[in-house]
Amino acid sequence: MKETTYQDYPWELYDLDYEGFEADVLLYRGLLRGRARAVLELACGTGRILIPLARDGHRVTGLELVSGMLQVSRAKIATEGPEVRSRIDLRVGDMRDFDLGRRFDVVLLPRKTCLLLGSDEEYACTFERVHAHLEPGGLFLLDAFRPHEAVFALFDGRWIERYERVRPGTGERVIRSQRVVHDAARRGIESRHRWVIVGADGAERVRSLDLRKHYVEPEELRPMLETAGFEVEEAWGSYEKGGMDGAPVLDPHYPAWVESTALFCCRRG
Repeated sequence: MKETTYQDYPWELYDLDYEGFEADVLLYRGLLRGRARAVLELACGTGRILIPLARDGHRVTGLELVSGMLQVSRAKIATEGPEVRSRIDLRVGDMRDFDLGRRFDVVLLPRKTCLLLGSDEEYACTFERVHAHLEPGGLFLLDAFRPHEAVFALFDGRWIERYERVRPGTGERVIRSQRVVHDAARRGIESRHRWVIVGADGAERVRSLDLRKHYVEPEELRPMLETAGFEVEEAWGSYEKGGMDGAPVLDPHYPAWVESTALFCCRRG
């Protein structure tokens, strides 16, 4: 694989990945309903989650490694009213090693972003940083990957087309494909991504990204979280709070794509 990192992600196309998807946003909004809170979202991307939370009255800080993602987020935030804009603070930073000099009521690590952590040690470092930034009794909501043979069998090293969508504002067609190779011995995933962008004149250009990902089994995540000082209050296998004992399901958001989720609702001791 060519050496690329998440910082090479074509951030201008990122929102196409989540077009029409809001299951996790609905979950977070429901869990935080009731009073305004100080929320930190790690790997906040282009503001898909933090903007709705700010609309709900929460004060949200977003931490993101890719400055281009924050550029898109700022453009979206600029279209919001003054009250919503005043509740959002964006920072460039790495979730493995950050110090914002304050604590929060809630920390979110959404949408399996922890897969980008390269080792068990990096998971532990991230959990330690989360713990340090939470108020006593604060909430940590972790959306992790739940490995299952059904997920890896779907790909089996083949290229799979995830979607074809139209990019807003440009009219360009974007065909998004992905190839996944599972390395069970090291709990690794080699994930290759390709975007074919077709202009109005039919001309094509291609963007690509190769990522190495690392997962921790859900049954191992629980003791890791407890070692970091968290009490795991709930663990779900879906955004609808289903159990983790069932097989993954096809995700209607991505044709030919399996959704395999392990959600942990943790409390700082």
